[in-house]
Amino acid sequence: MCEEVMRETEPIAGSSVTGIAEVMRDGAAAGARAAHDLWDLLGGGVAKGVYGSAYSLAYGATFGAMLLGHLIPRESLMIKGLHDGAGAALTAFDA
Repeated sequence: MCEEVMRETEPIAGSSVTGIAEVMRDGAAAGARAAHDLWDLLGGGVAKGVYGSAYSLAYGATFGAMLLGHLIPRESLMIKGLHDGAGAALTAFDA
């Protein structure tokens, strides 16, 4: 079983970590530019801090989740664990 998981993850381990880091850096830079552009439009102050924080948090969470979703093989134990854990969290939250 462990060997099967290792075989499934070999392509990911061999992928370009540098390329992934560049994509994440580019995404963060795009978020910072968007927040900066809105700051210029709104005139700064508290609005800039609130918007920039919210945007960065939402972008980082969404982009990170999407990136991981594309890197992890669909039929892996990690995906099953993420799915089951998310379901348990939703059930606990609704209770």
